[in-house]
Amino acid sequence: MAKIDFAAHRKKIAEAMKSRNAEAVAEVCIDLESKILFCLNEQIDGFGMWEIPSIVAALDRYKSIVLDVAAQRGESRQYIQSAADELNEATGITYMHKIRRAQSDD
Repeated sequence: MAKIDFAAHRKKIAEAMKSRNAEAVAEVCIDLESKILFCLNEQIDGFGMWEIPSIVAALDRYKSIVLDVAAQRGESRQYIQSAADELNEATGITYMHKIRRAQSDD
């Protein structure tokens, strides 16, 4: 199973934000999102139709928790959702590329 170095991603994001490089921030965020999705995919790959509703419900609940915490910290839920939607669009291609690469490595 792949491991994600969150500290390295946080450092890269902080450095890109410090230099006000929006493109670099987006690139690191897209990379992090694709790694998270790839790890989740590895974890749930063997699950069947009986488990899928629980997985979807858990991810949906987790999203709600994250947005609630962000709102308590004064962040805009709409801004976070909008940024997440943009990342979803950008990550689709990256994620599919990583899946295909991992499958070809097997």
